[in-house]
Amino acid sequence: MLGKFDQAEPLYKRAMQITEKTYGRNNPNTANVLFNTGLLCYSRKEYKKAVELVAEATDIMEKTLGADHPETIRYKDNLKNLRKMMD
Repeated sequence: MLGKFDQAEPLYKRAMQITEKTYGRNNPNTANVLFNTGLLCYSRKEYKKAVELVAEATDIMEKTLGADHPETIRYKDNLKNLRKMMD
């Protein structure tokens, strides 16, 4: 399945629909799907969209779990790295 990004996109969209319907937009589970979709966008060289999705996921994690939660910190680190790559 490596490199089959076009095939993965509809699966991520469907996962987002299900997760958002089940948990709502401001939930760590939803943030996880946003984060993974951001990584997919990065793999597809859609860097701006990747940063937007990972930033949104990071905001959700910070609001729901707090700024010092290990997952929030991991998301922040990944977002920082994505932004550095765009410079």
